[in-house]
Amino acid sequence: MKKYLKKFNIRKKVYFIAEIGINHEGNLDLCKRMILEAKKSGADAAKVQIVNAKESYDVNTQSYKEFIKRTLDFSSYKVLRNYAKKIKIDFFATPGDFQSLELIKKLNFSIIKVSSGLMTNSFLLEECFKTGKFLIVSNGIGNLADHRFLKTLIKKYRYKNKICILKCTSEYPSKIENLNLNSITKLINDFNVTIGYSDHSPGIDAVLAAICKGARVVEKHFTLDKKKKGADHKISLMPKEFKFMVERSKNFLKMLGNNDYSLNSSIKNNRKKMLRYLVTKKEIIKGEKLNYKNIYFKRIKNYSGAIDSTIENRKFFNKKLKINLKKNQILKKRMFYD
Repeated sequence: MKKYLKKFNIRKKVYFIAEIGINHEGNLDLCKRMILEAKKSGADAAKVQIVNAKESYDVNTQSYKEFIKRTLDFSSYKVLRNYAKKIKIDFFATPGDFQSLELIKKLNFSIIKVSSGLMTNSFLLEECFKTGKFLIVSNGIGNLADHRFLKTLIKKYRYKNKICILKCTSEYPSKIENLNLNSITKLINDFNVTIGYSDHSPGIDAVLAAICKGARVVEKHFTLDKKKKGADHKISLMPKEFKFMVERSKNFLKMLGNNDYSLNSSIKNNRKKMLRYLVTKKEIIKGEKLNYKNIYFKRIKNYSGAIDSTIENRKFFNKKLKINLKKNQILKKRMFYD
């Protein structure tokens, strides 16, 4: 479990999940290929959805029609789990129901993902907590009461260091005006756990914006063919697009820097060059004090030992000179009485 805490560390890197979902079409070989392409595209993990359609959906729903023909059996998931381990990419799943959760427990995945739709299934959600596995929970259709219950479960099962919450907009595709990425800040403040983002909007702009808001786990649907009908192909990224997203995110993460006023070594060097230093406007006699009439504030070339105009050097305006100074002379500390 500790390795996931390290991977999700907010100061390190973004953890990318390629959401295969049911885009594998129920084809084992296709799913293996998708896992490999996800790895090549820079994903840290590949994820599928394991759902018993008969237990999860009424036969008259579109979801039933989609899931009933896009399933894999237990032995196939074992093959995929072992394959993912071999090529060194994390692999886990979302359970759609209690039977699927039992299957996932038998597969012994290190992570369990709770979808936005099932965050509101308080019974299944609590059963996921009882597994002791690292949880990633999307909050797509969760209201205030659902978030309060999630917080209760985190406390009850001591899950503060074993959970990541993904900001999510349950709209497919999501309109940019409905993303509400500012709520990422609220999640960070309210839960004090790793926060991420599950994206269903076109392109990668929302992902990059979410990273800037503090998301450190990103889930994005993944496909090898956007033209395929059904499942989530249309709202998914192709391998090249996914790779581009991962690479771009690295630059955005670098841009964010630290949450303080500290200066890096490059800026510190530039600071010395760009400061204004005290230079005499005219001759100044020993015993006199500095004022705006006899001093310039200039950027100079040779600033070693020179007195700059920062707040800590304002004291020199109250001190007397112990030597005579010529015009255009750079002031240094040794020129003043203590």
